Amino acid sequence: MLTDPEGFDILKEASLRWASQLARSPSFEGLFSKNSVTPIEILNILVSLQQFGGDGQLEHELISLAKLDRKSQGYFELVVKLFIYGDRPEFAVQRNEIWDFICKRISSEKHLNRDSEAVHLLLDTLACPYLDRSKRAKLLRASWNRIGANSGSITVAEAEALINEIQQQHWFVRWDGIDLLNMIEKKELSSVYA
Repeated sequence: MLTDPEGFDILKEASLRWASQLARSPSFEGLFSKNSVTPIEILNILVSLQQFGGDGQLEHELISLAKLDRKSQGYFELVVKLFIYGDRPEFAVQRNEIWDFICKRISSEKHLNRDSEAVHLLLDTLACPYLDRSKRAKLLRASWNRIGANSGSITVAEAEALINEIQQQHWFVRWDGIDLLNMIEKKELSSVYA
C-alpha cells in the first residue's frame, strides 16, 4: 500500500539522478577497467532502476559502462540483462545476443544436472516470457537428456506444453516484476552489510 506517492516520486527522481551521475563518474569506469567480477550491488541497482518504469536507456547505458554487455556472462548478469531489456523492441539485438550465449552455455554442459548455475540458467530461460516460446521449446528438447531425464526424447508438442507449465512457475526470477516499494516498506530489501 503506497502511503506517500509524492515521497515515492521524489525518491524515484533522486535515484535516477544518482544512478546517472554514478554511471558518468570516473570511479565507476575505474571499477570495471580491470575486467574484475561484477559487484552484485550494480546488478541490484539495475533491477531497481528498471522497476521505476523508465524506458531502459539508463539501465542500458549502465550495462555498457560496466562492460556487462561484453565481459560478464554469468547467471546473474544474463538474467538481469534479460529482465531489464524485457520485451522492448529496441533491445531485440541485445536479447538475441543473450539468447545465443545462453544456448552455447547450456549446450556446452554434458551433464546439466551436475552444474547448478547451468540448471538455474536453463530453468529461468525456459520460463522467460521475453524469449520466443518455440526457441525455448527447442532448447528444452536439446537439453532433455542432459538434465537427467532418462525417458528418451520429448516431442515438440510435449516440449511446448512443458514450456507453458514452466512459464507459470517462479523459478529463481519473477519475470513479471517485483514489488520494489512493497519490499522496501516491509524492510525486506535491506543491506546485507548492515
